[in-house]
Amino acid sequence: MSARLLRIDAQQLIRGARHPLIKAISEKKVRKEGTIGRFFEALVALSLQTYSHVNNAELSHFRTANGDREIDFIVEGDNAIVAVEVKSSASVDSDDVKHLNWLAKKYPDYNIARIIITAGQNAYTRSDGIHVIPAILLGA
Repeated sequence: MSARLLRIDAQQLIRGARHPLIKAISEKKVRKEGTIGRFFEALVALSLQTYSHVNNAELSHFRTANGDREIDFIVEGDNAIVAVEVKSSASVDSDDVKHLNWLAKKYPDYNIARIIITAGQNAYTRSDGIHVIPAILLGA
């Protein structure tokens, strides 16, 4: 519905078109994700907000004061913390997990679960302990 309201068709989304009304957090992120990445992250945010509410958990965003570290979502509930990154691609590389790994090293006493939600097909756990979960499995 968002794409329709912004008059962005499927071909424009596939090509990575960016609508002028959609603002980016950083130029790097816009070049990498474009409008479809924003839509994907918004869909995941809606899902996480719903699941957090049902489970009496708090959903927030994390960014250091100087802006050099950022985590898309933090879910906090009964003695559990989950750090969530969202990637609209199917693959995950070391650059995608650097902030999650930094958070785990910075706060080792909190035992923070780390996940990346992707547009991929397969769920797996990386060798660094980060869980990769396709968005399609969020409601499963």
